[in-house]
Amino acid sequence: MYAIEFNSFPENGVIRIPPAYLGKLTGEVKVIILKSEPPNMSDPTLLPDMIAISKRCAALPDLDTRSPDEILGYNEIGGLD
Repeated sequence: MYAIEFNSFPENGVIRIPPAYLGKLTGEVKVIILKSEPPNMSDPTLLPDMIAISKRCAALPDLDTRSPDEILGYNEIGGLD
């Protein structure tokens, strides 16, 4: 089994398959639908959860003490090496 991923907007219960995949989809297929939804910003648990995640990340050790310029590879005159 292999997976093909694409975005589509159902119309009258029909999901259109992009032409590039039509020849690959012969015989029976399994369909799994994932609905994209933005987070519910009015959810009262969202902010405390985000703060807790932020605190956990802030408590992690800094394993790379290089400056941002060193990480990006800028040299002393601002060019990339």
